[in-house]
Amino acid sequence: MQLGSASFSRSIVPSGSGLLEIRSSELDRIDIAIWIVHRLLPCQSVDDIELGVHGVCVRDGNRLGVYLPDVARKHGWTSQQLVEEACLKAGLRREMWREVDVELLEASCFGEQARPSRPLLRG
Repeated sequence: MQLGSASFSRSIVPSGSGLLEIRSSELDRIDIAIWIVHRLLPCQSVDDIELGVHGVCVRDGNRLGVYLPDVARKHGWTSQQLVEEACLKAGLRREMWREVDVELLEASCFGEQARPSRPLLRG
């Protein structure tokens, strides 16, 4: 499992991804959450997606778009919007979810979840 998790993590956040550094002045505004992916299941239809329970992984060759289970709820997306946004994240056209591999992602979150959700920090 460790090898698979490390491989999956590297595919989600490649080197040179442009992630922003965290400044010490921002630490009091940051919640840390660690997501453990339990399994990926085939997704036959957007109706298979249970918002708040499933994330999605869209794959087309080397292109990958992943959203964790909490993302759709935080953004107010429908199941279809979730897979469309995952396609955009993978660099695909929004409607490509009908033509590429879509998997349901089941995961558990551990971390600072006591405070209400806040917008992501932007640089």
